[in-house]
Amino acid sequence: MTELAARYPHHCERCTYLGQFERWDLYHCPQHPPYPPTLVARWAQHPADYDTWNPTLAGEPLEQPFIVAAERARAAGLGLR
Repeated sequence: MTELAARYPHHCERCTYLGQFERWDLYHCPQHPPYPPTLVARWAQHPADYDTWNPTLAGEPLEQPFIVAAERARAAGLGLR
C-alpha cells in the first residue's frame, strides 16, 4: 500500500487512516464500547461527506472501498472481524 496523506479532513482522533482508494480516504474507527469497530470512506471535505460500514453488524462489505478498507484494517491488525 502506498501511503498518501489524507485528502479530506477527518476530525475523529480515534480513527486510523488506512490510505486512499480511488476517490476515498479510508479509515478504521474502533468506536467506544460496546460498539464494534467501523470502516469509514470519506469522499469530500464537508463533515457529512462519508459512508460507514460495520462488518460486525452488517457482514462482509460488498462495496469496493469497504472491501479494500477491511483488507487494510485486517492486515494492520486493527481488530476487525
